[in-house]
Amino acid sequence: MCALLIVMVAISLASASTYSEGRNLNKFLLANYSKEILPRLIHTNIMEVNVDFALGSIIDFDGVTGIIFFTGGFVISWKDEQIAETWKQSEFTHLDKTQLSVHDVWIPKIYIKNMADQISIFPFSSYFDSETTYATFDQNGTALIMLITNLKTSCSIDMTYYPFDKHTCEIYLIYSHMYYKLAFNTSRMSANFEHTIPNSEWSFSSSVYRTEFHALPTIVYVLNLSRKPLFLVMNLLFPCMVIGIVNSLSFLIPIESGERLSFGVSLLLTFIVFVTTVLDNLPSTDTFSFFNVLLLVQLIYSSLIVFGIVQSIHYYYQDCKKPVPGKIKRMTKCIMSCNRNNKKSNRVKPGTENSKIDNGFHEENSMKEQGYTGKDVNDKLKARDNNFIEGGNDENRNRSLCEEAITWKDVSRAWDRICNIIACIFSLTMLTMFSSLIFPRLD
Repeated sequence: MCALLIVMVAISLASASTYSEGRNLNKFLLANYSKEILPRLIHTNIMEVNVDFALGSIIDFDGVTGIIFFTGGFVISWKDEQIAETWKQSEFTHLDKTQLSVHDVWIPKIYIKNMADQISIFPFSSYFDSETTYATFDQNGTALIMLITNLKTSCSIDMTYYPFDKHTCEIYLIYSHMYYKLAFNTSRMSANFEHTIPNSEWSFSSSVYRTEFHALPTIVYVLNLSRKPLFLVMNLLFPCMVIGIVNSLSFLIPIESGERLSFGVSLLLTFIVFVTTVLDNLPSTDTFSFFNVLLLVQLIYSSLIVFGIVQSIHYYYQDCKKPVPGKIKRMTKCIMSCNRNNKKSNRVKPGTENSKIDNGFHEENSMKEQGYTGKDVNDKLKARDNNFIEGGNDENRNRSLCEEAITWKDVSRAWDRICNIIACIFSLTMLTMFSSLIFPRLD
């Protein structure tokens, strides 16, 4: 048993690599190595470089500038035939892997064409970061390097269906080796999301395709961003719709309360605030979003509501001496016919027996309370009746002018009814239209 243990320890010590062996291997591999030359035994052969992209997290996406800020990792692999050939000729064939600094070996120089900040995918933020970046090699010469960095790239933005907008962010990977021929490939059909941190505002998917840029092979990773609209629906879209519907009820507020105009102006100012809020989140492009159009229509609609309120108040307090034009009178009769018939049946007109008896009773009680005797009370009531029969003073004449079949207050009520019907129809139509255009985007 002891002999078996001794043999196993001897074998493990023989196969284990020591620090000095690893150092000597690196010196041997780099003795006649030139990082300026393509590491191919025959230079006419094409160097194949494989690049895979893994998304870490989306830090921020600015819909105004179209810049996406995210963390990601690139795994780059290629075949270094010079390292493989030299390793076979060494005495360190029992070693499987080694690491070499990126400053000592040939590294494919890869750029991102649409970067908004840095260009290269090698983000050496400091000297220490640069000196501690290594490429891993095996005996076959396969090199592997992994880079993790923060990237800012430009995207094509589409705010048409905001806040249900979707955007496409493309990452164009190109290389700068004009002297050598490289085959740019990727082993995946999309970006790697296995270790991606979910984003609270955006959901995403990915695809990849190959193309050429100025005769250079290019790999394009496509990130498709879809906004999660629940927050904006609850805090922006839904309040806008509700206020638009409430705006149509402005004409139900009685004019006598004095609150109708202030209510309409308050809603108008509210829509102005909504427009200002949306302008801060939308880009300055020729493409308008449906939501921006909605706010503009709502703003015009609220302005017309205020105009209708002012016109209604103007009719209501119009001088009763001024006659109502014939056309307006006929329209008012047509609109208010049913309602006016009900009012006429319950109205007590001045000058009738019921009104005179009622007024006489109150005046008689009032004069008795003031100390008038019965004869004085009868004389005053008789004089009042004579004035009423003869036409009386200017005040009675003005009252008779105001007692026409159609008054300006009736015109105001008819105007309110027209505006209220139009406002309700407009609100429902607009709500239905934008719901059919926007809400299907939730799918």
